[in-house]
Amino acid sequence: MDSKLVLKVNKFIHEQCIDGTPHDIGWNVVKLIEAETQVKLLCQPAVIGNWVAVSERLPEIPKDVPSYSQHVKVIACWGNKSENVAQMDYCRRIVRGKEVYRFEWMGKISPWVVDYWMEFPKPPNYL
Repeated sequence: MDSKLVLKVNKFIHEQCIDGTPHDIGWNVVKLIEAETQVKLLCQPAVIGNWVAVSERLPEIPKDVPSYSQHVKVIACWGNKSENVAQMDYCRRIVRGKEVYRFEWMGKISPWVVDYWMEFPKPPNYL
């Protein structure tokens, strides 16, 4: 727990004391810590390392690529578990006459709602 949060919790506990005795503050402290954690998550920058928030920017697909190749490989993550990461394609498709953009996994629409993505790394140059 970071020092600012500890100070806030200690101040909160002190404010909840009557005659120096804490009264039923356990639940309130838990709620304060949960709220602080949520605020930190909401205030994270859109780009975390090489990860980009889907809410801020989507991958770019060059307009000049052939129709059979209108996708870009990315690494995508969803949810809040570290194992929720997969290689996906971000694709431009024509569906019922409309241009749509979507994440695809194993050639089908992604079953997960992607939260963050990063460019797929380029392989090293072998001589």
